[in-house]
Amino acid sequence: MKKKSLSLILCATLVFGLAACGSTKKEKKNDSSSGEIVLEFPSWQATEPGFQEFWEEAVAEFEKRNENVKINLYQVPFDSYVDTLTTLYAADTPPQITHIPSRYFAQFSDMGWFEPLNDRLKQTDIIENWSNLQDGLQVDGKYYGVLLLGNGYSMYYNKAMFDEAGIDVPTDVNSFMEAAKTLTKDENGDGDPEIYGFGACQVTDTNFYNEATSFVVGLGGKWSENGNLTPMTSDTTKEALKLYQSLFMNNYTPTGLSVEQKRQYFVEGKMAMIFDGPWVASLINDAAEEVKENLLVTTIPFESVPGSMSNSLHIPATISDKEKELVWEFIQMVTENDFQKLYMEKVGSPSPSKTAIDDEVLEENPFLGQFVKDAEKAQEILPSGYEKDYGEFTQYIIDGVMTMVTDPYADVATTLDDMKTKITNELGK
Repeated sequence: MKKKSLSLILCATLVFGLAACGSTKKEKKNDSSSGEIVLEFPSWQATEPGFQEFWEEAVAEFEKRNENVKINLYQVPFDSYVDTLTTLYAADTPPQITHIPSRYFAQFSDMGWFEPLNDRLKQTDIIENWSNLQDGLQVDGKYYGVLLLGNGYSMYYNKAMFDEAGIDVPTDVNSFMEAAKTLTKDENGDGDPEIYGFGACQVTDTNFYNEATSFVVGLGGKWSENGNLTPMTSDTTKEALKLYQSLFMNNYTPTGLSVEQKRQYFVEGKMAMIFDGPWVASLINDAAEEVKENLLVTTIPFESVPGSMSNSLHIPATISDKEKELVWEFIQMVTENDFQKLYMEKVGSPSPSKTAIDDEVLEENPFLGQFVKDAEKAQEILPSGYEKDYGEFTQYIIDGVMTMVTDPYADVATTLDDMKTKITNELGK
């Protein structure tokens, strides 16, 4: 059984991360004699519309509350973000405000890099009022972060297309497949539809894993359970992937699209249905008026709602006690109802806070009510028991499933057997 050593992984990420860090501002240790404390805060969201406005308002308010504290919020590209953080932590210069894509939480916490928060959380009502997905940020009963966004995936659809075809919006897997078939239109007979019943991405990145896994989890399957890979080759998982494969084989979806292209096709009125997260709502707001009024959202028509933790805030274990207190104060501030409402207003995604969502918020964002319902029901799409090996595990899934949905369309059962063998040999359990 082959297992990569931690030292090799760190060396690789250190080299890659140093290159990625080249354009960011240099982290500095705080010297109490200078009078001013600077909290470093890198994020892939620092310049992303919606998120940027939220974080800038949060930073401004925190600095207003703390005269001698400055927060250095700066952008790091998402593609190099985890490598950059790994480099900073390995060099013992972690950013005081640590913001991560939560699917990488297990990798970071396994290194002992995050401060446990149980004692601090006990003095608040955060856990009592927070999304159940918050539990994904604990290890052995201890919480090591606070969830900022946990979401379910929803089905966006074009009502005008359904009305024109005289069919109902699907509520189960059979009506979903029938709608995908009926709403796919090859109007000039050249074999390439001009309008597609469904839109899927087909590029080897995390979005492809998320989408394929949405079908697996949504239809009752799993890749793993507490490190056991038996569910990967179950009949349920096989049938889910055969259905997913059939969307490509029958031309119900375009091929070769990135997730951004898929979303663009949908808001341009070229697709009848897509599965995606709450962030698509902001794209719908920018759609042409004649299309926008027909773009609606509902629950994915499967037995389960797939979803996941999205992003979270953490305190590094090795920073000073004074810095830890300030970072905790910042985390507490952004969990306040006013900031959670601001988050929903700017980002258009549901708050993990059950007390921040009220009628006024729902009235301002008509999609938000659906997002909240889906987030509450969400079943985690992370590979159970392989969270620490997330990057490597998901790459095996991406590579294997890609062969299933690309001509000549690999056999699902055989491919799953091969994937299971490779993962067992390479990652063990």
